[in-house]
Amino acid sequence: MASKFVSRETVIVILGVVMVVCLPLTILTGAVALIWNGQTTGTIATTTADVFGSAFSVAFFAAFVLRMAEERSRDS
Repeated sequence: MASKFVSRETVIVILGVVMVVCLPLTILTGAVALIWNGQTTGTIATTTADVFGSAFSVAFFAAFVLRMAEERSRDS
């Protein structure tokens, strides 16, 4: 049987760190985008906020699915 490269718990912790980093960056770049709306800086900030928001969403749902799978495996 092959050994695990990374445990499920470690992946959930990493995803949590990604969420903790991405959420404030999304809020900050979103505020910058609102301040410089219509300018080049605002457009770049909007795109950056979208990227950080998407990364947060993916990490959130991935952690949720992994945690649910872990709970189901414990129940079985």
